[in-house]
Amino acid sequence: MMAGAHVHVLGSAPGACLPTGPAPYVLMAVNGSFLPWPTLVPDIVLLNGHTVVSDNAAQQMTRSLMRGRHATHVLAIADMASLDAFATIGLGWDSIEAMDRAARQRACEQATGLRFRGDRGDRIPSSGVTALCIAIDAGATGVTFSGISMEGGYSYAPGDHARKHIDVDRRALQALGLNPDQLDPTLIRQVPIGTG
Repeated sequence: MMAGAHVHVLGSAPGACLPTGPAPYVLMAVNGSFLPWPTLVPDIVLLNGHTVVSDNAAQQMTRSLMRGRHATHVLAIADMASLDAFATIGLGWDSIEAMDRAARQRACEQATGLRFRGDRGDRIPSSGVTALCIAIDAGATGVTFSGISMEGGYSYAPGDHARKHIDVDRRALQALGLNPDQLDPTLIRQVPIGTG
């Protein structure tokens, strides 16, 4: 779906926005980033397994808000054995595919040229930055994004949510040709693919 296409990654940071005008792009939403738009059906939802199983209040809220929503395709960061847990959150989809943690790490390493110390937690880029890497690794001809910043918070879950993955995201974004200190989640930015 992403090979040869333009992909817009909708991150979860407060103020995330969608491109205006017609949609000649594949929309990849990260976790619950699409929830502020009640009728939006993303082409792809990159859904982290942590969102599905965590007892964290923000993740519980995300799951409850997803109930009754729909995505064309879910790319689940999980192993095949745990895909059944995704059905319990109430998000509908036309298709679902598992991407295990090792494949996530490979996609991030391929897109950035970096080596990461592990495949989980703060040793791997956040889901938003991972989505950029997946789009690049999948052969997208252009990648734009909004809703990715170095600040905390979720566009769909009120409250103070600390930003994680700061150091590893900073390194990955720099490797992608982006300045992490100049990211404004309310603006649409282009990833400079093939310019380095």
